[in-house]
Amino acid sequence: MAPGAYTLDLDSSVFERYGKQEGAVLGYNPKKHRRPSHHPLLATLGDNQLVVHAWLRSGNTASITGAVQFFAEALAGLPPGVEGGVVRGDCGFESGAFLDHLEAGGRRYAICARFTGGVRRAVAEAMEWRELDADTAVAETTFQAKSWSRPRRLVLIRQRNRKGDFIRGRELFDDPAYRYQAIFTDLAQSPEEVWRFYRKRAVLENNIRELKWDYGIDGFCMKKFYATEAAFRLVCFAYNLMQGFQRAMGIKTKRTLGVVRNMVLACGAELGRDGRRMVLRLSAAGKRREMFAECCRMIFYWDNRDFVAVESG
Repeated sequence: MAPGAYTLDLDSSVFERYGKQEGAVLGYNPKKHRRPSHHPLLATLGDNQLVVHAWLRSGNTASITGAVQFFAEALAGLPPGVEGGVVRGDCGFESGAFLDHLEAGGRRYAICARFTGGVRRAVAEAMEWRELDADTAVAETTFQAKSWSRPRRLVLIRQRNRKGDFIRGRELFDDPAYRYQAIFTDLAQSPEEVWRFYRKRAVLENNIRELKWDYGIDGFCMKKFYATEAAFRLVCFAYNLMQGFQRAMGIKTKRTLGVVRNMVLACGAELGRDGRRMVLRLSAAGKRREMFAECCRMIFYWDNRDFVAVESG
């Protein structure tokens, strides 16, 4: 990993549990409301999508609980020369104490706002909406919650509901024609640039889906809590290894585990001899054989004489 300032993305997830395991209790669960769960926290580098820190927590834990300590541990675990530049997080991290901590450490941030009564009033009072296109408008204001030490910049986004399109945001003011988003930030960019920068955080949500669907991160659950957390972190480690594996192969566009498996890992083979040499004969032909040979050269630094395994015959 090259030294520099990286975007640090924070998010939480819900792992449904079936049985009686430590920490698996009723809590926030948008899909299965009466199902016990765990509520983990994850931090990734938005630029290369590596998981840099992970906590497993009880299902009844709020997203913001322990966020300051989690963030401090994530920074401490970064390699030398790598820094967390801008922090992005969903509305679960919208807390005065957490924002104070970021500002005290000189960290820039873009955190999604919860639509509390005060934020709703700020949206309703915003008058200078600027149209980006026929369906999207942006505005900005300042907002200070009662528990906050000072006001903060609030970027507002309004999008027209289009039939058949997936639009993020919430309907407000009994107006189904529009959906609204709000982002607290100390970035100096224009509202639309802040919004476009924050939207890149959606990659983390895709990574969490990949961890669940391809790596089964929510399926490793033991009776003891810390045994489950150890398995949870081990899966994150395996995920990071696979990202490094893809970079070693020269794959520029991130591929899922299933695609990489079909490209490189899934190949029939048998061990045999070529004269006095032990060889591995692979069932790869044509372009796939050429691609497999090239991957082996990049990963294992084999010489050409060692590629009897992929030659014809």
